[in-house]
Amino acid sequence: MTTERNFWEIKLAHRPQSFWYPYPTLQNLGILEQLLERATLDFLQLCRGPYQKIADIGGADGDLASLLEKMDLPVDLIDNEPTNFNRLEGARILKEALHSNVTIRTVDLDSQFTLSGEKIRRHLSPRNSLSSEKSFLRAGKAGYNRKVLLS
Repeated sequence: MTTERNFWEIKLAHRPQSFWYPYPTLQNLGILEQLLERATLDFLQLCRGPYQKIADIGGADGDLASLLEKMDLPVDLIDNEPTNFNRLEGARILKEALHSNVTIRTVDLDSQFTLSGEKIRRHLSPRNSLSSEKSFLRAGKAGYNRKVLLS
């Protein structure tokens, strides 16, 4: 994918390959588009949704968030800085290099946190909490589109 190569060129100009999240996040988009097509759903239409905002949860270095922003979609990258592969420094570097407006939020989804003014208390084990947050965000309760893209 050309965009993925472009992101790697930018990344490698700033830090060695070992610094960056090692998995090809954007390769999942082709599979996602195929699944949506079978369900007669349009990827961009779902992304635009009623809230006009995307939450990229577990956004790693920000590849997906940056790609969605290139499609004129406002994006919040949400990840937990202490457990992120490079403590979100990669996302910040990519954001600066691309002159991006992606909002980077550090949130521990396994604890109490606030999204768009709503407070949420975690009562679940860490194993179950992320799937609960996905359900919460899909319901549109945090001000994001009902269909949330997760990387």
